[in-house]
Amino acid sequence: MTKQVEQGIKRLLALYASENICHDEMWENGSVKPHWHSLIAYMQGLGKQELTQRHEDIKKILRENGVSYNIYDDPQGMNRPWQLDPIPLIVSKEDWEVTEKGLKQRAELLNLILKDIYGEQQLIRKGFLPLELIYNHIGFLRPCFQLFKNQAYPLTFYAADTAKTADGRRWVLGDRTQAPSGIGYALENRSVMNKVMPEFFQNQHIKKLSHFIDILQNTLFDLAPQHKENPRIVLLTPGERNEAYFEHAYLASFLGYTLVQGQDLMVKDEMVWLKTLGGLEQVDVIWRRVDDAFCDPLDLRADSHLGIAGLVTALRKGNVSVVNILGSNVLENSALMAFLPNICRFYFGEDLIFPSVATWWCGQEKEKQYVLENLEHLVIKTIYPQGSTNAIFGNKLSKEALETWRTKIKAKPYLYLAQEQLEFISTPSFFNQQLEPRHAVWRCFLLGNQKNGYTVMAGGLTRSAAERNNLIISNQKGGISKDTWVISSESEAQMRPLRIHIHQQNTTISSRYAENLFWVGRYAERAKLSARLLKIVIQKYNETQLSKRKSDKKLLYNLLCALTQFTMTYPGFIGDGSKARLQKPEKELLAVAIDSSKSGSVASVVQYLMRAVYAIRNCWSADTWRILDQIDDYWKMLSQLPELNLRNIQMALDQLITHLAAFAGFNKEILNRKYELPLFELGKRIECALLSISLSRSTLTLVESAEVEHGLIETVLACQESLNTYRFKYQSYLHLQTVLDLLLLDGTHPSSLLYQLQVIQNHLKCLPKFNHFPKLNEEEKLVLEALSILQLSDTHLLASHSSKSFIREDLEKLLSKIADLLAGASTAIVSRYFSHAQIQQQLSGVQELKDL
Repeated sequence: MTKQVEQGIKRLLALYASENICHDEMWENGSVKPHWHSLIAYMQGLGKQELTQRHEDIKKILRENGVSYNIYDDPQGMNRPWQLDPIPLIVSKEDWEVTEKGLKQRAELLNLILKDIYGEQQLIRKGFLPLELIYNHIGFLRPCFQLFKNQAYPLTFYAADTAKTADGRRWVLGDRTQAPSGIGYALENRSVMNKVMPEFFQNQHIKKLSHFIDILQNTLFDLAPQHKENPRIVLLTPGERNEAYFEHAYLASFLGYTLVQGQDLMVKDEMVWLKTLGGLEQVDVIWRRVDDAFCDPLDLRADSHLGIAGLVTALRKGNVSVVNILGSNVLENSALMAFLPNICRFYFGEDLIFPSVATWWCGQEKEKQYVLENLEHLVIKTIYPQGSTNAIFGNKLSKEALETWRTKIKAKPYLYLAQEQLEFISTPSFFNQQLEPRHAVWRCFLLGNQKNGYTVMAGGLTRSAAERNNLIISNQKGGISKDTWVISSESEAQMRPLRIHIHQQNTTISSRYAENLFWVGRYAERAKLSARLLKIVIQKYNETQLSKRKSDKKLLYNLLCALTQFTMTYPGFIGDGSKARLQKPEKELLAVAIDSSKSGSVASVVQYLMRAVYAIRNCWSADTWRILDQIDDYWKMLSQLPELNLRNIQMALDQLITHLAAFAGFNKEILNRKYELPLFELGKRIECALLSISLSRSTLTLVESAEVEHGLIETVLACQESLNTYRFKYQSYLHLQTVLDLLLLDGTHPSSLLYQLQVIQNHLKCLPKFNHFPKLNEEEKLVLEALSILQLSDTHLLASHSSKSFIREDLEKLLSKIADLLAGASTAIVSRYFSHAQIQQQLSGVQELKDL
């Protein structure tokens, strides 16, 4: 390191050094540790301003990619953007060697314990594990006894939260064994850091994460029962409201697995099946992100709506594999740490390489007394989490609170444990445009299989505290993530790639996925057409304000009423109180635009669209997600403006229409043309046809004066992007019959009703058929009938009316009939392809979780 670089580093770290840090990942005895030199020199080269800009770039990329972590009861909303510190955690080669060896030993040990607990139970018989500690834990599932006796690695996927103390020793703070989260976020963190700091990655030897992902794919492939050649692998998620739903969707998309919820799967003939658009397809491997007790409402928790009824039976028969095996939550009992040293010597004849935090389980009399006497110096926990946090620091409790905890422990000692409060070292983080020391926890991931034993991910997910001197590090408490760089030699960085099993998943999609895709198409079209009509009505309102002509007032009246009918935002300009709203329509027009609580408003439709979009998060590309993110963010921002007027709304509607058009265009490029694109287009075209009919019924069926009728026709054409087409084709005055020819019967015009029905008919042919005969389904019959009625119609008769009538009755009857047929076809599609089997549950009723 040159003298100039060294001086630059000192300038950058001047404030950091002034913190009087005793023990830090980067800082030691007043200088930077050797394996941090390159990063600090690089940061110095960037400068404070550029580093701040890179941090902003990170935020922008994460936001545009839709990377989020759901925070429960967060005032900012559930989908809070993921936060990534531009300063990584750097792990030296020497530290990595010890870490890798220690984690492998611990994983092997926990795997043996898991097999024993649900198998021979020698550890309980020989006194290494207290029976009460296991059987009183909520994670011990009796129906899973002997469930995986022939499986070498039931603990397939394991994660350990680790941190260092001042003496340089790394400690395991907690074990994650049932459904470890974070690997997807670790991959996204690395991807973003590669984009923001590409020049640094080119010049440094940092271990890659791809090797671990290759092993993950091979491991899941090899878990398929009977070594099936092309297994179907699914990722089971609790759903879009889960805190890590982004990660579930990200991993499913990244690895090419089907993302499913419990309602997508069913057990039949002791096998697990995926309910797809084309029928049932057998599932071979389930990578679950649902807590194990919720995975089967028949044998486990009866009140669960997240699992698959009969899954335990299918597992017992060996017809499906689950990662991790059900019942592995029992290993997350922190009190086990007190017994691991002896169990390690029993199995391996050696000490633990990674010590656990000193732990006292209160179910033992001697340990209980020690805890009660030293409570103010210890960290209090329960054997399974209860509430938002499971760590109470005794030194922060009042005398009254300490006595309350002593009473709790004496009442049910087997539920509590206490641990030594260690002083962990800090790590540098970038806050307020400067480096600050924060406590951090490194979550390390391991995979176990029969070929290689356990493999450690060369990196992982590091999280730092949201506040200085805060020892509680949690994403739910606002923790900040870090990329984790493991330094390697050049030869290690160029590791030879694995030979990966190549398998092709069936392109058939799940019924729930298909349903959401269908409704995304419908909501996107509804939002676009509603925005377009609202924009035109606002424009007409602005033009009419200065006009004294009765025809202009009448036109505006008709358009306001049509807007309410079109958007179904009743009572609006039609029902109770409409007279006052018609006199001063601004407030109602604003509500139709931005009031998300008002059913039918543009904001509510956008909200429904985003829910359907998020339910199939893995469907969308990064570019598509940027468009969706802009739509969502802009409308949220608009609703929070202190002063909102119709001009703001018009500008917002313009942006919304543009973004929705871009969204539809991108989908034609990214969606699978076998089922995905036809379903999206099917929803879009059905909605377009129904809304076009609704608009025509509320405007063109009315008999009005020539001036008013001209304005209504012009509005209908503009709303359907047909005004220029009409002028080019007919080059004449707006005449109702020729307008109906264009909007109803011109099969070459993309906005015509005939075109919509023809496209719907063609897309229905793409959907799977459940009979072996050339027989039309119910929805196909209804669409064919609508087409026939439309094609047999006469626009001359449709445009005419009796002298005594205020309604064009023939046009009204035709449009009403076609609307009914289309609504029936939509219902038939939902019933045939999207309906799910009733959720099975125990006949005995809901089980309640109680302290044992």
